[in-house]
Amino acid sequence: MDVFTKDDLKSLLDHEPGWCVSLYLPTHRTGPETEQNPIRFKNLVQKAQDLLMEKGMRRSEASAYLAEASALLPNDDFWRNQSDGLAVFVSPAGTQAYRMPVRFEDLVTVSGSCHLKPLVPFLTGDGRFYILALSQKSLRVLAGSRDSVAEVEVEGLPGSMAEAPGYENIERQLQWHTQTSQRRGERAAVFHGQAVEDDAKSRIRHYFQIVDRGMQELLAGQNIPLVLAGVEYLLPIYAEANSYPHLLAEGVTGNPEELSAQELHRRAWALVEPDFDKAREEALAKYQAMIGTGLASADPRQVIAGAYYGKVESLFFAINCHVWGRFDPDSGEVELLESGEGEGVEDLSDFAVVRTILNQGSAYPVAQEGMPEQCTLAAVFRY
Repeated sequence: MDVFTKDDLKSLLDHEPGWCVSLYLPTHRTGPETEQNPIRFKNLVQKAQDLLMEKGMRRSEASAYLAEASALLPNDDFWRNQSDGLAVFVSPAGTQAYRMPVRFEDLVTVSGSCHLKPLVPFLTGDGRFYILALSQKSLRVLAGSRDSVAEVEVEGLPGSMAEAPGYENIERQLQWHTQTSQRRGERAAVFHGQAVEDDAKSRIRHYFQIVDRGMQELLAGQNIPLVLAGVEYLLPIYAEANSYPHLLAEGVTGNPEELSAQELHRRAWALVEPDFDKAREEALAKYQAMIGTGLASADPRQVIAGAYYGKVESLFFAINCHVWGRFDPDSGEVELLESGEGEGVEDLSDFAVVRTILNQGSAYPVAQEGMPEQCTLAAVFRY
């Protein structure tokens, strides 16, 4: 799978004026159903071309605009390595594709900005976590959500202790200490077992420091839980080497080499679920307590403007619902419209979610029937 970060979010927002095509589809990882992946994607690209033509593009222009997306169709390697869902964005800045561990619904949008709400769980941490499965012989990193899990390739991360940079030097040091201990005679022999044990622990800690540095690029700027999985004696050694502030104190114990990704997900989810539910429930309770004080609102105009100016602490938004309109950042005025047609019109619900995240707020996707006051957008304000 691919990793989607706030830097990816910023890159999707940072493009010259022009249409952004957002394509979402569920994908299959294995089995005969995988043959449907490129076929469904081809249908979505065709629909995107039709929408671009409705926006005023000639057929040849629309086809050229979608050329990079279309070029994915004959790419066998790309389709052989899918996750549960695929998101592709085409804008004046280029084409970007993300294979994610969540089953999206088929969706095509064409507007002045990319449609990003389906990716919100990967930006806010709500229901999202990482698993670091540790052993001396192998290393796996998995990204999990409430309903799925997928292995992540982290560039520069050693696949085992033997592959870690400097491993040979550490081995030579261990051998030197062992031989020196043996030459010291009978009294030194009493401490020989402890010396070897200390050297082995030092070697493992050094390896874990390398792993921690490799994980920093993946985890930078994120606040989602990291769950360790490994035999019990390894977990505290990694905790000593760890620099990520959101490492869970409790881990999945046992040999991870013997556990499937699905079993690791099941055990790790049992550890992180209470924290996710607690954060959402506390935010909802705060919303209810702040109604009528000016620090909470279900008025989309107030919520959208507040998100832009960094006022929103917690945002609740209805899944698969749109708030069409225009926002003027100079005046802070919000114009709400019935449809997404017209110059400068965008989904302001999507806009509010993105701005809340960029301003370090929390955004919680909620089914329409679970929204506060049955609204589309609601928020708790910082001030």
